[in-house]
Amino acid sequence: MNSTFDFGEISKEYDGWYESETGRKIDEIEKRTFLKYLKKTDIRHIVEVGAGTGHWTSFFAEQGFCITAMDVSDKMIEVALEKKIRNAVFMQADATNLPFPDNSVDAVVAVTSIEFVSNRDKAIEEIKRVLKPEGYFIIGTLNLKGSFSAIRKGSPVFSGANFYTYKSLVQDLMKIGFPVVEGCLLMPNPAETGPAKIEEAEQKVDPRELNEKGNFLVGFVKKENL
Repeated sequence: MNSTFDFGEISKEYDGWYESETGRKIDEIEKRTFLKYLKKTDIRHIVEVGAGTGHWTSFFAEQGFCITAMDVSDKMIEVALEKKIRNAVFMQADATNLPFPDNSVDAVVAVTSIEFVSNRDKAIEEIKRVLKPEGYFIIGTLNLKGSFSAIRKGSPVFSGANFYTYKSLVQDLMKIGFPVVEGCLLMPNPAETGPAKIEEAEQKVDPRELNEKGNFLVGFVKKENL
């Protein structure tokens, strides 16, 4: 298994965070930012790498996409299947060995998954390999420089993760094409910030600061012949 943590250990508890008031607001802002770039595509089928419990798979289905959703953990997939998500097919697969021919996939999405792959470079190579010419890759990832980094310290979930920064995400996506990267969720004190303050900070902050220190980064790139 090419993963820095066995998410099967927390599969039953994984979705609980989204049920909290703060978790719902964070999820709302992440999806709002991600959807901005998803709408830039003209495709209806996507491959989701690292689908986990299907939380984002449900969101993609709600937007009208058909999804082939993959995860390395069979236990996470079991939880996802219980949700009976329409227009979604789940399979167990590793991000470093995608089960698709070269140049065969319209779009790949990955949300908080690539940073947990042991060989991140290989995962990016695989995504580029399977994408069709002018196919899309959209990634949502945790930011190494975000304010959540203090909370993550000491957690076994995050201890081996390969976090991106704005700069390193741009560099990785340039292996595929000419990317756009946008940050969101700048939370100066996440332990004390409620939903209203989270939204207020999102609206008032300088976009450059969001890119540098926002806790969630969204990258968008079209495959080019580089």
